[in-house]
Amino acid sequence: MPDHHDKSDEKSLKDNSNTHNSFVVNNTIGSTDSPVLVPIPGGTNHQPVFQNFTNNPNKTLLQLTSASLKGEDPLPLAVTIITKGPLNPITAIITESTRIFHVDNFKSLNVSNLNPAQGGLNVFIQKTILFCCEE
Repeated sequence: MPDHHDKSDEKSLKDNSNTHNSFVVNNTIGSTDSPVLVPIPGGTNHQPVFQNFTNNPNKTLLQLTSASLKGEDPLPLAVTIITKGPLNPITAIITESTRIFHVDNFKSLNVSNLNPAQGGLNVFIQKTILFCCEE
């Protein structure tokens, strides 16, 4: 399956730019066929999985699935997606069913595992970033 990339995200970001000296970069963590497995220890509360420390506008696609570890059933994991802006954080319970989120101005992804056993989160993130240069 190809990675999700929407050229309209690039056009939208460029159209909202106030300068002609801007360019778009795509950053990808994992792939849709091979996401990154992040171990989440039991009893973990709000463990940072990915944090964006830039101030550049972005559009971000997150594909998240709870992963089976050691042949056990996947555990439900609570995720919190924080964006830069006035909106409340997005919270969801991730199970073995894949959840996909598309957000503007992504800031961080945190995961909680309230179970005593270790869990795992399969993560694919694609972030389209607008960089503006002053003349």
